[in-house]
Amino acid sequence: MSMEPKDRVWIELEQPRDYAHAQQVCMKANRMMDRLGDAAGQIFFWDEDDEKYCWGGSMGHITLADRGHWFNLDYLGREE
Repeated sequence: MSMEPKDRVWIELEQPRDYAHAQQVCMKANRMMDRLGDAAGQIFFWDEDDEKYCWGGSMGHITLADRGHWFNLDYLGREE
């Protein structure tokens, strides 16, 4: 049996104009993820060295090479 969710949703962040804009985009995206209930200690953040967004937490992160990531729509779209 596959552990992959049946339905997914792609969330992509805008290319930032500068570091301050990247911080603002991450703040808003993290607020959105909190509201959707999928944060679980993970956040979007901007990696200044690679100049790319990342998604993760204390247990590790992934670099979003194309500024986006697939999320589990089955979970995010769940009924309360």
